[in-house]
Amino acid sequence: MATDEAFALTVLSEIASIPTAPLHEEGVAAYVARFLRHIGLPFQVDPFGDLIATYRHGDTSPPVALVAHLDHPGLEIAAVGPGHQAQANLLGGVPPACFDRPVRAMVMSDGKLSPATVVGYDVSPATGRVASLTLECTGRIRAGDFGIFDLPGFQREGEEASLRAADDLAGVAVVLLALKEIAALSLDGAFFGVFTRAEEIGLVGAALVAQQQILPPESIVVSLECSRELPGAQPGSGPVIRVGDRTRAFHPEGEALLLSARERIPDVPVQRQLMSGGTCEATAFGAAGYRTTGVALPLINYHNVGPDYVIAPERINIRDFLGAVALLVAAAEAVAAPRPIASAVTLQQRVQQHVGRLRETASTFQAL
Repeated sequence: MATDEAFALTVLSEIASIPTAPLHEEGVAAYVARFLRHIGLPFQVDPFGDLIATYRHGDTSPPVALVAHLDHPGLEIAAVGPGHQAQANLLGGVPPACFDRPVRAMVMSDGKLSPATVVGYDVSPATGRVASLTLECTGRIRAGDFGIFDLPGFQREGEEASLRAADDLAGVAVVLLALKEIAALSLDGAFFGVFTRAEEIGLVGAALVAQQQILPPESIVVSLECSRELPGAQPGSGPVIRVGDRTRAFHPEGEALLLSARERIPDVPVQRQLMSGGTCEATAFGAAGYRTTGVALPLINYHNVGPDYVIAPERINIRDFLGAVALLVAAAEAVAAPRPIASAVTLQQRVQQHVGRLRETASTFQAL
């Protein structure tokens, strides 16, 4: 059951057009909730605002959880004044050099966006990161409002999609589309869609979901992320089975599931790489004892950092996006009908082929 491209891109464009920032993800969360209700999947909201959708059919194990985060780097108004100025905190990792020139922004206040411009910044001597931003604002704003970069929400340019926030709204779209197909196919198994908050300020929502043990302890957790393009993980060459992130390697059983899924879709290009450009939510779940793996979409202009540190839209390849949906659905099918990975079978065959000779010649080495 192939993903309908037009429908998939409609979902992506709708999600990507919603303003979001760490601690201010309610717009995207509302979209996710509507989508889940439409496809008939129940969900719960934990005490911290994270959403967990559940699909169950039959008694196949292990459970698989698909995780994506609802936020993207943005800013939060800390103080207003004097005049039309305001001070803001940067929420998420954007280098100071991006603010060496004025940066257009939009501030969300009382449900409306008003134009603003970042005209200055301070850097923390301790961390080298942006400590505060100075804005010139045109509308009425107040402390606690949040802001986004003034970029188009979604534009298609040939085989690429340009988004204000591909990371991780494209991941959210992939999870929703995969859950829709899993439900439509009535696949056997238990599958969860986990939509977390405050990832960009330290994997906070994912860590809280993991600590609460909302997911069964035997679950395989698959983190969906847009991650900086690297050699061996190029846009247009397929979604990436993520061996690990900057912080840690992921669990071999999780990767085995995705490798088995790749075998099921031979016409869909799928890459495999250690994506060391950042830390993703698999690390938070791994620290809590879950078996983890990841799927990444190679990302151009990671965190909106374009050439020469000019703020620019993030860009992903549309084939990679659709391929990620296909890979997750294939993983769900593989759970219901597991089979060994070809590379693992080959290794065992080689062991059996040579074990006798090794045993026969071991006496020389035992005398060392």
